[in-house]
Amino acid sequence: MWRRSPRAGGLRERAAVYLVVKAVIVELVGMAAGQACTSRSSEEGEGFAGPVDRGRGLIMRLSPGRQGNDTPRTVRQSRAVAHHINSDMDSYADMRIRNHIYDQIALIKMSNHQNTTSLRIIGIIIAAFLLFVGTTSAAVPAASFTAAPTEGVAPLTVAFTDTSDGDPTGQAWFFGDEDYTQAWTPLPDAGWSARSFPATVALPDGTIVLMGGCEWPAYTNDTWKSTDGGRTWTEVNASSGWTARSGHTTVALPDGTIVLMGGFDGTAERNDTWISTDRGVTWEQVNASSGWTARQAHTAVALPDGTIVLMGGFDGTGFVNDVWRSEDGGVTWTKLPDAGWSKRMYPESVAMPDGSIILMGGASGGPTGGLCNDTWRSEDGGRTWTELPRAGWTGRMYPESVAMPDGSVLLMGGYDGGYTNDVWRSTDDGATWTQVPDAGWMGRSGHTSVAMPDGSVVVMGGSDGTDKNDVWQFGPAGSTDQNPTHTYEVAGTYTVTLQAFNADGPARATGTVTVAACVPPTAAFTGTPLSGTAPLTVCFTDASTGDPTGRTWFFGDEDYTEAWTQLPDAAWPARICFSSVATPDGTIIIMGGWDETTNLNDVWRSADGGATWTKAGDARWSARSHHAAVALPDGSVVVMGGSDAASLNDTWISTDKGRTWTLQNASSGWTARGDPAVVALADGSIVLMGGSDPWWKNDTWISTDRGMTWTMQNASSGWTGRTFHSSVAMPDGSIILTGGLDGTARLNDTWRSTDEGVTWTLMNGSSGWAGRTSHSMVAMPDGSVLLMGGWNGTPLHDAWRSTDNGATWTRLPDAAWAGRYYHASVALPDGSVVVMGGLDDDARLNDVWRLRPAESGQNPTHTYTTPGTYTVTFQAFNAGGYDREQKTVTVRVPSSGGGDGDDSWTAPAAQSLTSRDVTVSGRSAVSRVNVTGTGTSGIIVTATVLSAPPAGVPPVPGSVLEYVDLVPARYTNITGATVTFTVPVAWMEEHRLSPADVVLYHYANATWNALPTTAGATADGGVTFTATSPGFSLYAISGVAEVPAEPTTIPTPAATASPATPVTTAEETTAVPTTQQAAPALPLAAIAVGGGFLLRRRRIQR
Repeated sequence: MWRRSPRAGGLRERAAVYLVVKAVIVELVGMAAGQACTSRSSEEGEGFAGPVDRGRGLIMRLSPGRQGNDTPRTVRQSRAVAHHINSDMDSYADMRIRNHIYDQIALIKMSNHQNTTSLRIIGIIIAAFLLFVGTTSAAVPAASFTAAPTEGVAPLTVAFTDTSDGDPTGQAWFFGDEDYTQAWTPLPDAGWSARSFPATVALPDGTIVLMGGCEWPAYTNDTWKSTDGGRTWTEVNASSGWTARSGHTTVALPDGTIVLMGGFDGTAERNDTWISTDRGVTWEQVNASSGWTARQAHTAVALPDGTIVLMGGFDGTGFVNDVWRSEDGGVTWTKLPDAGWSKRMYPESVAMPDGSIILMGGASGGPTGGLCNDTWRSEDGGRTWTELPRAGWTGRMYPESVAMPDGSVLLMGGYDGGYTNDVWRSTDDGATWTQVPDAGWMGRSGHTSVAMPDGSVVVMGGSDGTDKNDVWQFGPAGSTDQNPTHTYEVAGTYTVTLQAFNADGPARATGTVTVAACVPPTAAFTGTPLSGTAPLTVCFTDASTGDPTGRTWFFGDEDYTEAWTQLPDAAWPARICFSSVATPDGTIIIMGGWDETTNLNDVWRSADGGATWTKAGDARWSARSHHAAVALPDGSVVVMGGSDAASLNDTWISTDKGRTWTLQNASSGWTARGDPAVVALADGSIVLMGGSDPWWKNDTWISTDRGMTWTMQNASSGWTGRTFHSSVAMPDGSIILTGGLDGTARLNDTWRSTDEGVTWTLMNGSSGWAGRTSHSMVAMPDGSVLLMGGWNGTPLHDAWRSTDNGATWTRLPDAAWAGRYYHASVALPDGSVVVMGGLDDDARLNDVWRLRPAESGQNPTHTYTTPGTYTVTFQAFNAGGYDREQKTVTVRVPSSGGGDGDDSWTAPAAQSLTSRDVTVSGRSAVSRVNVTGTGTSGIIVTATVLSAPPAGVPPVPGSVLEYVDLVPARYTNITGATVTFTVPVAWMEEHRLSPADVVLYHYANATWNALPTTAGATADGGVTFTATSPGFSLYAISGVAEVPAEPTTIPTPAATASPATPVTTAEETTAVPTTQQAAPALPLAAIAVGGGFLLRRRRIQR
């Protein structure tokens, strides 16, 4: 601690007495011909000469005084050291005695000296007491660190190592992706009396010093300190010398000196300047009238070089926007040009690590008070100012702000017409601002704050109409470990900051980590063989590129009868009416909801399929339930609407898996509503459907810019207005919507849109499952849809599956979890389904269940036992997302006598034949079949429409309406079938066909065979036809306007002679000795010609 020496008076030699254990560096600054020259001692006491014009130099030598022979490196007792100055400077020289530890400066003026005269004076620098005898004090750390690796693909885990010199005792790490969402911690109320408008500083060693303030209607001049981050306080001076006041400003200089300036003492504004060099214990007035007009409500900063800049305020006659600068600790002041910002009082300002100044807000007067939300920046110590874009926070005065070690700025609370506790952060020197969660303390103004060496923020006192003495702490640092590790989940370039500190102060170092986005793999696979007779074992091989980390296989014959597995209950509180998403990397995120007592805005994540959960934080959007959310292909999460006591229509986005949120649209175009259905399409579009506002809605809206703007697709979408419905986006880009409540009944209809919600088609008016609300659905990688649970007067736990976009539904085994509604479910990239939470009528739930219907090996084998055509779906995934590929496997019926089998079959004599009408599932022209056979009471027939014939199968003649593969299941034997199908009249007119020209073709024995086809009634724009088939396999509906009078054979690419004995084709399904068999073939009316197909005469019997 140093005391400023009196003016030198033209002497050339000086001495100083050091009473405190210090290591000092002495600087001598001289002027010659208008140019400066500096001589600076080393720690050993040697000086060096700095060249100036005309060869002039400045030389300084340090020598010990009479009380000892120690060098200035270590001073063990009170002693004098002489500073010998030899110079031919022709104007003046300044000697700065700099404390190497605290960077403290004592300034000694020299003038009127002669070039050849060597004089000597001793300026005594006296310390308060001997701090430590016989040892040397440590220095501020020299911060540095290493990181490994410094670049890579997300998720990237980096190990950081503190390599700082100077024995740091603590570290604060900012990894560059901090979201500042941590909760504020209340500390014990302070020992000082409740007050507003006190002034505080944080000294280099972390001591907080609080001075004065208003205990309305009285003013105070006491000084208090805390050495434990605000937890406990000690009064160091009950009456500090300066008059009791508020509206004053204080700064801490790099050497630990506190400078107090101006304020209002209840009688008048002040323009005095006071300093304390002992943490507020004693005070010295260094200027009773500092040049600037007496004022209060001004702002001031200390720059890294120790310069003080004082700005604005109220001077008793009006607001001001003048700027003053002091380079000698407040002793003298120089006026700079008036600022470009308007005259104002109670603005806030911070000094940035680069020496720039950021000024924010305040009150500039006017009829409405002129509350400001502008931000200004000066890069030249306050001489000139640049206005930045208007901040998002409301205009206000009395806010508090701090500059953080990571270079960001926090603005907290203040008065904007009401007391606020909102917190805003800028990471670009005030150019833009992001709101982070509100503080835990009550809204207030007239409070005070400091940023601590450990990276924390402490807020104290203020008023919300009542003065306060509460203390709050906020810790946003990424880590306080010495050598932490950190995982970057999102691609980007991150500036890492280490602030290392000890009792002598903090120092910071920065570095960069570059994280690239993980690119999803490109799925590819092979299967060997892809066709053959049952039982057929196929070996599948993953041929993907792009480094997949996981795989899921659907072989096309999954029955989804696997048991559900219960996982540990989630860490999040039980709830209903929440939203959930699965991001492309498989992270599950749940958001908000209702926990029986209140709406929620917490966000939780699971990276292991729901087994464990971590809280990501509380969202900025208001606590709510009945909202909707989607995950976009880029991993962003969008939340929309819901209710927080009133219906909402805002849209929010998070690009970091729910850690931070940005408002996309406060009023999104669609009416405020709860329980809409929402899907995200593969191109990133968001489609919102229906809900309650409180009227039941049936409108459809789309956003193509992540929720920033919305366009109505359909004001009345065909389906009745409804709420509590569910929807999914299918792999083919279509949207499936089911059930819900339309105000009169619980619904069980299924609708589909193939054009992003512009038009809708009713797939099934009564879908088999009971009408219900608050159910959940997921779209699976294999193109099927699962519908689970809900409410139909009782909680449900049934599960249903559709493989044809909702046209038909098959009931699966009931789930093991308790019946429930208001729950959530997601499908993960690994093919599993996770169901969470909800209400089971007795209680709200936080249980988690998982279903795994798929294979997960890299190169699996699979055996097909039933003939048919199977679509194999392979999905490869990694942290960047997933991709899928599909192929077809064809399984033929084996021949009883060897070979490929034939197209005929005789039913066992011991069994009687029965006929049964069956509705065909799937979106094809075939609507039903009448099946003749045995064991057909539970038979189902599924139609799969193909865009072209399979590889190796020639096209059918004529104009083709569709190729369709009919696959039966759940029967014993089949002897024949009558197929009913419908052909649109418009299609026939387009191709100039009459009903007599339409033929159903059947592919058997490697030949297309025309079946006897009969035209029926015309209704609803279509003609109904029936055709008799000998068995199920691949069909084609075609129109042949002209055919040869005699049979004509068109060979297939691999035509062979027809065998003399009957055979079964590869595509034909006939009876096999299994519990579930395909239909056998009947004798063909057509004559089979080897390797081709036979065209019958046009006039087949109708």
